[in-house]
Amino acid sequence: VSLFIFHICLFINWRRMKRRTIMDPTERYQITENFRTMLIITPVIQCHFLIMVGGVFFFFFYSAFNPTFDPRIYPILE
Repeated sequence: VSLFIFHICLFINWRRMKRRTIMDPTERYQITENFRTMLIITPVIQCHFLIMVGGVFFFFFYSAFNPTFDPRIYPILE
């Protein structure tokens, strides 16, 4: 969900960047900084998403193939 919302915000700021000629300099600077910050944070959010999905799949397969699996150890695996 957060990855989806983040990309929506990135798209909205990208559209605002296209029509920045009608903005005052303060607003233009803020939109530019928002866009730059989101571009810097994008790889971090994508890596976080991949690590979390990997952890979920690992937990699923570990619990499916280990017959003595105790669900109380889930916090240890995560």
